[in-house]
Amino acid sequence: GLAAGSTLGWLAASTVPLGLDGTGFIAAAVAILAAVWAGIGLGLLAGTVASPGTAAAIAAAVCSAVAAISLLVPAAESLTPAGAFLALPRVAGADAILPAALRAAGIGLFLAAVLLVAARVAIERAEL
Repeated sequence: GLAAGSTLGWLAASTVPLGLDGTGFIAAAVAILAAVWAGIGLGLLAGTVASPGTAAAIAAAVCSAVAAISLLVPAAESLTPAGAFLALPRVAGADAILPAALRAAGIGLFLAAVLLVAARVAIERAEL
């Protein structure tokens, strides 16, 4: 779904007179994918320690809080995976988004790895 959405977004935005930064666009799409993986890891971890409804509420609340902090506090944009979502609209502008997108991708992948490992450990302990 992300590949199809990114392709459609690229085709829709390719008519912008300023032109698009292809490398920045791809980096932002990969960073968004990393943020989604971090959200999935958070959902898995919450699902191992709480009931399904509570786990969904916890994951949605934490993801919403991170997005709100990134949106409302400009200095926090570069410190969260949500920075990728905020960098994507600037792909057609004069500013380079590649550094912000790569930073967001790194943070998202790190969080995804930590959360998925923690979920795996919690699942193994729950089966004992």
